[in-house]
Amino acid sequence: RFKPSLGAIRQQLLQQLGLTKAAQIKEMGGFKGGLNQGIWIVSDNGQKLVLKQSRCQRIASNILTEAENFVRILKDHPEIANDPLVAFPVKIFSCTGPEGKISDIIAMKKCPGERLCEFVAAKFYANQMQQLNCALEEVGHCLAQFHYRYGNEQHGDFQPSNIYYEEKTKVVTFIDVGGMGVPTMGTDVDHFHQCVRAMTASYQVNLHAELLRAFDKGYQSASPDSKRVISVHFDDPKLPTDGCHGCPHALL
Repeated sequence: RFKPSLGAIRQQLLQQLGLTKAAQIKEMGGFKGGLNQGIWIVSDNGQKLVLKQSRCQRIASNILTEAENFVRILKDHPEIANDPLVAFPVKIFSCTGPEGKISDIIAMKKCPGERLCEFVAAKFYANQMQQLNCALEEVGHCLAQFHYRYGNEQHGDFQPSNIYYEEKTKVVTFIDVGGMGVPTMGTDVDHFHQCVRAMTASYQVNLHAELLRAFDKGYQSASPDSKRVISVHFDDPKLPTDGCHGCPHALL
């Protein structure tokens, strides 16, 4: 099992990420996602990164792993590396041991705000429906921007637990985009509708209808001008780094 807080691995990992020796690494408790093997939060001088341990074996020969798909996404859409709407990895490492490759380690910046599912619960029980509808409308608008920027490629798992929302700044960030472009049974909009219905079933009858009206309004009202691709700059989309024995070495 990958343990980033252990001496030798910690030292090499922090060096690869450009962090100081004083950085703190804490494992995140609770639900970590169905395909994740572990998640850690790394804090250093006000900077926060998320490390996610992901499986490195393909579930089928024709389906890329999450790390492999990130490499494909970056090749097809190099501007995504600096898109503030997306929590795209800053580094991806291949973790190896005596018996070969163990897993992939994906490092990305920690998103501002809280998960949309938690935001919905807090605002509903505080009877703040106006703020809730405003957030859902902004999420819909941002999803339309995402689809426009990346040739209508789908997120692949667009649900409230994969969306972060910062209320003060109205900043929306999509996480877990490693399935982007992978064929699915439905669209992002379809999947989001299904998830919101399931999430709000125990809250209030027809709450999902009000929230989805706001979401659809945001998605449908995004004009071509508002969907314009943002100006981004990147120095090296390959994000190279040196390999290191016994701990992650870079794929990106």
